[in-house]
Amino acid sequence: MKTIFVDDEVMAHVKFKNYAVRMGIYDQCALFYDPKEALEYTGEHSVDLAVLDIEMPGIGGIELGRQLKQIDRNIRLIYTTSYGEYALDAFGVDAIGYLVKPYGYAELQKELEKAIRTQKVRENKVYIQTMPRFEVFIDDMPLEFSRKKVKELLAVMIDRRGAPLTTGDAIAALWENRPEDQKTKNLFRTTLKRLYDFLEEKKIRFILLEDPALKAVNASAFQCDYYELMEGAEDKIKKYSGFYMEEYAWAEDTNASIQNFLEKI
Repeated sequence: MKTIFVDDEVMAHVKFKNYAVRMGIYDQCALFYDPKEALEYTGEHSVDLAVLDIEMPGIGGIELGRQLKQIDRNIRLIYTTSYGEYALDAFGVDAIGYLVKPYGYAELQKELEKAIRTQKVRENKVYIQTMPRFEVFIDDMPLEFSRKKVKELLAVMIDRRGAPLTTGDAIAALWENRPEDQKTKNLFRTTLKRLYDFLEEKKIRFILLEDPALKAVNASAFQCDYYELMEGAEDKIKKYSGFYMEEYAWAEDTNASIQNFLEKI
């Protein structure tokens, strides 16, 4: 969960950094003293959560929150303040919570856990279709991929249902007739980067796990007909017509698994 922290006080930064390190999330955090720098950063990066101090010179926290929402309506906001009465104003701009200074580790942890629980509740809802062909929808609109291999790589990752994808398995699926040499590995790394960049551009980077090294989808961040079928959803079982990602030869094994699953229920 990519998080920005904005506060003009040095000690506030020290405290937040210490707590973030303790929680194991510091590598996903960007800290700013200047609200303008936070706005520039958010315009260039995908941000999930903003922890903002309300009392700052220049652009105050509440106005900063409004401007961040204009950049990305899906950003969740948590406010920090020395004055409890500001809480109502915070919730007036769609904040998910607030922290009254001096807050402790437990209070921050509670608010961040709340943010994680609400991470799936987004205005950009992603639905992934695998039957009969592979398509991605954002708010019911089909996503257009400009590169076929980028789309196919995402399909391979969806097929694994959250399990990490190895370089060897990716190459075997996407370039089955090529040797697993350094040139092909470089091709895979380029395609993977293009996928991450494309999803970030479309504001749905959250469908993949935050750690790129894992090369896996965040299976709880979207809906998928294949996943629902394997959980026994009757409407998806009825929808299945014997075809699964029919455009990809490597998907035949999963299609056979689906048929075996349906024969047993």
